[in-house]
Amino acid sequence: MIISIFIRGKPAKTEPVLSDKPRPEIAGNYYYIDRIYKKLGNYPEAENNIRKAYEIYQQTLGEETIYTSMTRKQIAELFYLQGDYAKARAEIEEVLKVVQKIAPEKPNLYMIYAEEVLANILVKTGEPEKAEKIMREVVDSYGKLLESPHPDIALAKRSLGETLIARKKIVEARQILTDSKKEFVESVGEDNPETQKCRELLNSLDK
Repeated sequence: MIISIFIRGKPAKTEPVLSDKPRPEIAGNYYYIDRIYKKLGNYPEAENNIRKAYEIYQQTLGEETIYTSMTRKQIAELFYLQGDYAKARAEIEEVLKVVQKIAPEKPNLYMIYAEEVLANILVKTGEPEKAEKIMREVVDSYGKLLESPHPDIALAKRSLGETLIARKKIVEARQILTDSKKEFVESVGEDNPETQKCRELLNSLDK
């Protein structure tokens, strides 16, 4: 499959052309390509592109910027999706250190994005109690910063529901996942893959 995007009105292949001097806008192209491959489930290729974005942001903007940190957050998330939870946790903890330094005010979306990734990792590494505490704060913060219905709120509620399942809190998990499904339907539609994942989780509770 050939994936192309438009750069300044002209179609481009998935490999942006770099000048001799890296530029942040080129990193943005790699970031966008990463998201495409991630949606397709091609995590190795997504990681390849997000690492290029990260390297360019490091060179041009430095480590302690939101752009660089959120790109590194994507790397952590890709480790998580590929089952490498140790690397994922190491990456996201470094992201949190930087975000806490450059954006200390709470709540803020950058901190929430990173905390959500950490919570998902903690569920997989056998620390659902810690994950539950973080995810409750994430859901509460999204509710203050985003207007419902919103897919980020839906996703956070689904993650909280999964955490509650791991904690054997099935009654509350069912309620949270029902809310999540409603949020997904209203924000991205009945047939969206994320809505379907939520529906499948709910159905699994009846087995």
